[in-house]
Amino acid sequence: MYISERARIDTRQYYVDEIFERYMKGMLIFYDKPRGIGNQRERITKEVLDALNRGIPFPPVYVSELQTGEFLVLDKSDRLRCLLEFLAKGDVYKNFK
Repeated sequence: MYISERARIDTRQYYVDEIFERYMKGMLIFYDKPRGIGNQRERITKEVLDALNRGIPFPPVYVSELQTGEFLVLDKSDRLRCLLEFLAKGDVYKNFK
């Protein structure tokens, strides 16, 4: 852990179920892109699920923990958002094409 006058940097690892629980409680804040990801959402989700199925680890996602306990997600690729939205739909096997 690194502590300076202005910032405290700490590295933590979370399981998908912990992140998903925070997502369902509304404790993750994603940056709203002006153009959104619209038609790319399915492609990104399929790529993420393919990679996870092959045993490729999920790339690190950087977040900033706010004083409220919420996480501001700094994920430019939107992989985490697409994965969580997919999982929130319910039956994973039914939703995967």
